[in-house]
This record gives sequence, structure tokens and C-alpha cells, in this order.
Amino acid sequence: MGVLRRYVFMEILRQTVLVLMLFYTILLGTQFAKLLGRAASGDMLPQTIFQLLALAVVQYSTNVLPVATFLGITLSLSRMYRDKEMDVLAANGASPAVWQQPVLGFALLATALTAAFAFSWSQWALHTQYLVRKNAEHQAMFAMVSPGVFRRYPGRQDVTLYVEASDSQTGALFGILAMIENPKSPAVIAAPRGTLSADEQGRRLLRLYDGIRLEGAPGQARFRSMRFAEHGLQYDVPFASLNPSKSKLKSTTELLYSPVPQDRAELLNRLSMIIAVFVLSLMAAPLAAQARRAAAAAPLLWGSAVYVLYVALLQFAQGRTEHNMEQGQWLFMLIHGGVLGFAVASQWRTHATLPRRLT
Repeated sequence: MGVLRRYVFMEILRQTVLVLMLFYTILLGTQFAKLLGRAASGDMLPQTIFQLLALAVVQYSTNVLPVATFLGITLSLSRMYRDKEMDVLAANGASPAVWQQPVLGFALLATALTAAFAFSWSQWALHTQYLVRKNAEHQAMFAMVSPGVFRRYPGRQDVTLYVEASDSQTGALFGILAMIENPKSPAVIAAPRGTLSADEQGRRLLRLYDGIRLEGAPGQARFRSMRFAEHGLQYDVPFASLNPSKSKLKSTTELLYSPVPQDRAELLNRLSMIIAVFVLSLMAAPLAAQARRAAAAAPLLWGSAVYVLYVALLQFAQGRTEHNMEQGQWLFMLIHGGVLGFAVASQWRTHATLPRRLT
């Protein structure tokens, strides 16, 4: 029976890996298109695209592993039912417990991996991804100005800058138009030439030569005009830091001791992904048994419907937890308990009708 258990385990592993590759291809393809568009528009550096994609694999694994495990078990067992392998096993005295052992073993392995991702690895990836993305954005924002593009630079005073042409070797700028967004005294500056430099603290200094500065509120007749031989504009590079108010960025330990309903909802969501792996694995065998008397695609369709309904109920419970923490917690327990009871009842019904030996 050891050969049979290894065969079932490897069949489940093969199908699960194929499903994972499919989901990662779709998710990363969409993410790659978005990042490539932002890099093309100059909002971030192209060098960070593949680093962000690698971190996205770790981040998405918490949500991808449960559905991949569920579909992998369903597809592998349904193929065995469809090809009459289960009937052959039953005819040779193999009880359902023989092939259920590798299924449960694989489910426990997937549950442990999901727990590692949900409690630690995904938060690390999300933190790192956030910092890399923000650093890439502000590095691209404060790099050499792109000619022909209006670019806004936030700081102590927001500056919107337009340059007709630039020299990347000398840092010289030509045909400069700058707008200072100051609520008390907004200003527009125009100069035929200038330079852009940076100091060790990351502050950017824009020097303008032989230009004109106009100050005044838009729509009002009162304004002040002055010409200058040299004018300087200084603005700071914002530091990319984490926002501690976001529950997704907090560690599991912080969520565990936090009384905030949003944090408790995020903690329950992470626990739900771990519980869902094992519960859905129990649901996979009864769904796969439908391949003996239904169409080949029936287990996959029913499995997709069960997963979508399960996740929708959990998202509803998470939303209720954010508004009423105690009510949401009981709703989480009710959903998991109901689905688990249905999975166990389906398992018992499937094993009761499956013949253990064919004569």
C-alpha cells in the first residue's frame, strides 16, 4: 500500500503545482502589465519590476495556496474516478482510508505552508514590497526631469515643473516653467535656463537664471511681478515609511493584542485562510466522486462554486467584524463550522456508497 499512497500523493502534488502555475501566471501577468505601464510613464524605475514581482509571489501565496490545494485534490481524484482507478483499487481490497491518508497528509502540509505565509512570510513580503515600491517611485520622481512632461514634486512646498529640454550630462535645463503651490502666495516662475542638483540629505535644488516670477491668487487682479538673475527652489525627498494604521502591514502579534475591530478582522481573515485549506481538502473527495456518474467538468465547476461561496461568506464575516467585533467572530465560527460539517457529512456519504470490493 506504500506505493499506492505515494502514487496518490504525487498525483495530487502534480495537479496542485499546475494549478499554482496557472494562478501565478494570471496574477503576475496582470501585475507585470501595471508595473510596466508605470515604469514607461516614468512613475517608477524599471529595475525594480522583477523584484516587486518576486515579492508578489510570496504575498499572493496566502490566498492562492488554499484554492490551488482544493482544485489540485479535486482534479487528481476526479481523474482517478473517471478512469475507473478507484473501482480497481476497491476491487483489490483497498479501502477509501488507503487513498485518504495521502490526501490528508497533503492537506496538512498545505495547511502548514499557508500558516507560514499568513502569519509571517506574506507580511514580510508586503512590507518589503511597499518600501521598494515607494523608494522606486520617489527615485523616479526626483530623477532628472523628463522634457515635455509636467511633473509634480511634493514636499514642504509642492512644485509642478515643466522643462522643454535637458542635458543629462551637465544637468542643465532649458525652457523652464515652475508653479509653486503655496496657499498663501502661489507663484509661477519662467526661465530660459537652469540647473538641477541634489545634496547629501536628498534635498533637490533647482537654480533658475534670467527669468520672471509672478505672485498672486488666480482670478484676482492684484499680483506682483519681478525679474531675477538667479532664483533657487529647494524641496525635500519624502521618506518612504510604512503606514502603521493599515492592518495588513501589521504583524500577527500586533493584531493579536490589538483591540481595534479592523485589526481583529484582519487576524480572523489570516486564520480563515489556514482553516480553509483543511476544510476545502475534506470537501474535495466528495466533489471528485461525481466524476463517476457526471460530466468530466462537473467536479471542477462544483468546486469553483463552493470556493467562491465560501470566500464570499468569509469576506462578509470580515466586514461584519469591522463594524461589530463580537458578532463578526461568531459569524466566522458559524461559517467554518457549517462548511466543515457539510464536508464531513459528504465524506461519510461518499464512503458509505463507495464499494470496498467489487466482485
